[in-house]
Amino acid sequence: MPIKVSVIVPTYNRSTLLQKNLDSLINQNISNKKSYEIIVCDDGSCDNTANMVQDLAKSTKDNPPIHYVSQSNQGPAAARNLGIKISTGEIIALTDDDCETDSDWIEQIVKSFDSHPDIVGVGGVTYSIPEKITPLTHQIENVEPWSFPTCNLAYRAKIISEVGGFDPSFLFTNEDADISWRIEKQGQVIHNPKMKISHPPRKTTFIKQLHTIVYFESEFILQEKMPEEYKRRRINPYREILFVHGIKIGAKRLIKNAKYIGRYPMQYIELIALIIMQRIYLIYLMPGFIFRHAKRS
Repeated sequence: MPIKVSVIVPTYNRSTLLQKNLDSLINQNISNKKSYEIIVCDDGSCDNTANMVQDLAKSTKDNPPIHYVSQSNQGPAAARNLGIKISTGEIIALTDDDCETDSDWIEQIVKSFDSHPDIVGVGGVTYSIPEKITPLTHQIENVEPWSFPTCNLAYRAKIISEVGGFDPSFLFTNEDADISWRIEKQGQVIHNPKMKISHPPRKTTFIKQLHTIVYFESEFILQEKMPEEYKRRRINPYREILFVHGIKIGAKRLIKNAKYIGRYPMQYIELIALIIMQRIYLIYLMPGFIFRHAKRS
């Protein structure tokens, strides 16, 4: 039987989280485990990712085939393209290495495309584990039908090919917005609330969270590449970076996490320090963002 769904999982130095992700993908409640394949796209890991995936692939004789491909560290967009290149399914399903799929995730993806033969894609619901959330954890909670992050998304393979895949110039953010805007021009992407993925809270370091400010430069790249679409969804990169990311999101995060002050007082203080340092770092980086992109325009 030919492969129906190719699941693409980019990863970088998260072998423990990745193994949980792969376990959830292997243990899908689907009658034919050979109707889908799992492709792990290693973006230059230096932990035991390769050995873990290859050992798991050998031990899953009666389960979906697991393929491992690797490259030097170039970001998740390039890693996904590497996996898409070797995929054989008519549907490309996308998730992240720190997520765990519900047991009927593949089934819901297939049902979505079979029930709506004219659609080009489908996005689902991403939920977290409330009791494990702290002021300093990272998690994705997405139930909105208009927002389709690549941790829980599926497109027709031929459509991804037609739009040229992911743009690797987006190193760590906005690659999902870019490809979704391009795919929107090809047809309809629907929302399936039964297509669910868990994104457990993950503690990241202060330095890593501070460094995420660097990725805001992708707002300029997105606006330069798709000015009309960017105008429709956001006013301009300056407002998006300085107001939305610089003020609004930081304030919302402080307010949202205020309920944890009693349980995690020191973490909340660290969160305040992080948000202040991120904004100082943003002020330092912003002239460079403007200079580089003023030269391009």
